[in-house]
Amino acid sequence: MKIFSLKQTINALTRSVAVSVCAVVLTLSAMMTASTVAVASTPPIGTWKTYMAYSDIRHIVKVGNRVYVVASGDLYVYDTSDESITTMDRNNGLSDTDIKFISWNAAAKRLVIVYSNGNIDLLSEKLDITNISDYYDKSLTYDKTINNVFTNGNLTYLATGFGIVVVNVSNATIADTYALQEKVNALCINNGMVYAATDNEIFKGDMRKNLADPNEWDKLASEGFSWLFWMDEGLVGAKKYNISTIASDGTVKKQAGPYMDNCVMQNGLLFACGGNDTYCYHTASDRGGIAKHLNTVAADPKDGSFWIHDDDGSLANITLADDRSFTINKTGIKADGPDYNTFGFMLMRNGTLYTCGGPGSSTSREGCVQVLSQDGTWKMYNTSFAKDQKSPFISAYALAIDPKDEKHVYVAARTGLYEFYDGEFRKLWNEDNSPITHADVKEDAWYKYNKVTTLCFLDDGSLLCFNSETADGKTSLLSLKDDKWTDLSNSNFIATAGFSFPYAKDMFRDSRGLIWFCNNNWQTACLACYQPSSGASKSYRSIFNQDGKEYQIYYVSCVTEDIEGNIWIGTDVGPLMLPASQIGTDDDTFTQVKIPRNDGTNLADYLLSNVPISAIYVDGAGRKWFGTSGNGVYLISADNIQQLQHFTSSNSNLLSDDIERITANEQTGEVFFGTSAGLCSYMADATKPSEKMTKDNVYAYPNPVKPDYTGLITVTGLTLNADVKIVTSNGTLVAQGRSNGGTFTWDGCDAKGKRVASGIYMVETATEDGGKGTVCKIAVIK
Repeated sequence: MKIFSLKQTINALTRSVAVSVCAVVLTLSAMMTASTVAVASTPPIGTWKTYMAYSDIRHIVKVGNRVYVVASGDLYVYDTSDESITTMDRNNGLSDTDIKFISWNAAAKRLVIVYSNGNIDLLSEKLDITNISDYYDKSLTYDKTINNVFTNGNLTYLATGFGIVVVNVSNATIADTYALQEKVNALCINNGMVYAATDNEIFKGDMRKNLADPNEWDKLASEGFSWLFWMDEGLVGAKKYNISTIASDGTVKKQAGPYMDNCVMQNGLLFACGGNDTYCYHTASDRGGIAKHLNTVAADPKDGSFWIHDDDGSLANITLADDRSFTINKTGIKADGPDYNTFGFMLMRNGTLYTCGGPGSSTSREGCVQVLSQDGTWKMYNTSFAKDQKSPFISAYALAIDPKDEKHVYVAARTGLYEFYDGEFRKLWNEDNSPITHADVKEDAWYKYNKVTTLCFLDDGSLLCFNSETADGKTSLLSLKDDKWTDLSNSNFIATAGFSFPYAKDMFRDSRGLIWFCNNNWQTACLACYQPSSGASKSYRSIFNQDGKEYQIYYVSCVTEDIEGNIWIGTDVGPLMLPASQIGTDDDTFTQVKIPRNDGTNLADYLLSNVPISAIYVDGAGRKWFGTSGNGVYLISADNIQQLQHFTSSNSNLLSDDIERITANEQTGEVFFGTSAGLCSYMADATKPSEKMTKDNVYAYPNPVKPDYTGLITVTGLTLNADVKIVTSNGTLVAQGRSNGGTFTWDGCDAKGKRVASGIYMVETATEDGGKGTVCKIAVIK
């Protein structure tokens, strides 16, 4: 009887658990709505994502069924057996960004990945990654630049700015260093001899000797080369317009060659790449041409074909004939992503991310507009028009979207104001057809410097734009409406040097209808304001804080408004705030927020003092995201006192510590970071608050919460600072708190930190002042 009773009890419990789980699932099915389905694919809070470019192919390596491709400094792997593409980045294991070289080490069966900063990854056949950071971490007075790589056995040799570094790929260590005190451009190994090419000479060293001793190296030839190879005829050196053979006695026999900016050896053929045509050499004197511009070539040992990049940036496979003509076997192979890793300006509109490249720092960036749709697809604006213009489309500083038609977009660039419709070029406004005028440059370069650097739309449909660095010392703020221009320039927008602000930036219309922008230049670095209704203007050129301290500001990099109407600027001395109560008054004092030390001294420190701020974004909860030049990203609480996060490239998947722009999808909470290394994002726990909470807009995800899910559960659609309570079906309080903007998160645990049991949990909400909210349900399955 006891045994039977025990069996009955077990069966009853089993049926009870099964019924409970079924009840949870059935209840969930009944309460599922379109909104919960819509967020089924939304990444969990706290996750990172990268959006890398894969358009500019520079290196290709074919091994077995895989083609390893470096494009735009990023890596993807194409599998010829199933035609799949796998992208590799910081988010799935790579240690760094901006890949400079790759080389397959057959003995170790690993792909050697060399980054521009000297970091090294080893990628196995299973796509596992081992990092070698020793060279990157090593502090040297020498030039650490890696100029080329060469693999021999299980060793990979790095040609560097001071000599040669030897990597043991099998055990992932630095095996040796040959400090030649010379910049080595390239090297090769044959029959136990190492040959190293510098700018002016070729050195050779016997591998049986201690090559770490510079005295063990002999000069072979007094001629420098950029690339070095061993062909059937012996040692061959190459540089821009020259292919040469080097005899054992050092005699150099030169052959005139084509222009080349890369040279690769594949299947016994030497390919000179970079010119309008690509040349392949059987010997230094026997060459044939391929009527195609190529950056690189990789041989396929399986069938003798070659892998190249096609004109559209995709990977392609070709077969070469004896006469050097070629047949394209396959093309159009390309990883999803933008065309460029430049995101100096970003603007979110209705869940769609609009971006342009920005000006760049040392060199002008290619003009581009790249748009990321809500479904994750990219659209690139057509820029082919530029080849028919006398002025290049470069340095796209910013863009503005017509509030009446999202297809209608204006782009501010170094060579004027560009108008697009549905991604197609419509018109260029410059000094030939508008009041826009040139910078103070030589007359033959005027058309290259019609600098329009920032812009925004007004409610009446007119477009404001700023003509920077104008030589006439008058033109600055302009307005365009219905193809008619109005000059709104005034002396408040003229720098002390006598021309308009050299780099007006971040123009926007605030909640009061005022127009704000900054001058991000050491010549009169300042904040500026314009009132469209009256034409009044003001520039804040002297920066004093509330303690009477005056700052010598060299850069005002960004400006924005917080949810309380305060104006924030990012400067080289940190963030400063112009309180809303002072706007429109004669009080020009900036507030520098003080953070109490809480150490009993009553002392405080200025918020992010002397941290160069490059970008500011205020999220739906009123929190500030501060991007910096070299220090990553800080997330500061809405009251400006608490540091909630500090993301860097070393403690997170942030691509770079140099941040150019920050924006967010206010519906999902995804925060986008435009960095010097490309675009990445972080799923944050704040969204734009709703005006009202209803059963239609308040929902939770993931829902149901499955047994293997351990992340945060998100409730969205809430009002600002809404009161949220999680209770069981019988009313027991499990968790409570306030929303961040329109979002509340729950870890699935009770007040004691214990994971809750299976069941249906009620989410009870109320407004900040205790007003009526709504209820939604969360199903938890353990």
